[in-house]
Amino acid sequence: MIESELYYLVKSYRDAIEQAHKKNRFCKWPFNQFPEACCGQASDILARFLGEQGIYTKVVSGSDSNTTHAWLVLDDSILQKNIQRAEEATDYEEVNKMNRILEGYGYNKEINIYPYCDLDSILRGCTIIDITGSQSQFRLDSKYFNYNIPIYIGEMDDFHNLFDINSINEFRNDDKLDNIYRIVQQYL
Repeated sequence: MIESELYYLVKSYRDAIEQAHKKNRFCKWPFNQFPEACCGQASDILARFLGEQGIYTKVVSGSDSNTTHAWLVLDDSILQKNIQRAEEATDYEEVNKMNRILEGYGYNKEINIYPYCDLDSILRGCTIIDITGSQSQFRLDSKYFNYNIPIYIGEMDDFHNLFDINSINEFRNDDKLDNIYRIVQQYL
């Protein structure tokens, strides 16, 4: 996919969210304050939309000492190679130790190895997509470089590198998000 096509799809979707917001279609928090405080949910519904267009992504969640932020990463060959390298470098002895401890407490599902990987290195060279970087907490604070980019598509930049990566997951879909997704679809 050409980056301009990806940008067009992402911009169309963000514009649809903004139109629905301006028409007061979102009654409840957090979308009634878009783009404020809804980066995770906005990433989830954008991931669903892009997936329906054949563009697969994962949701990235990060935090610093003040806040959290979420965005997408393209699930492409670069990401898969980085994940494979991280898995090869993982200390499985530590993972197995944690599994035994969890089993002792009656938890029998194997843990995800990602907590034992350098998640920042997994994102190196990958394409990220962020449609909520223009939140006031970022644009009004020099700590966040007064970041005010409503749509960012590119590699990790100084702003996104401020966040310690906590997780890289599939998008979440539940009834609440499904309702928001259907509202946004009406404005595409």
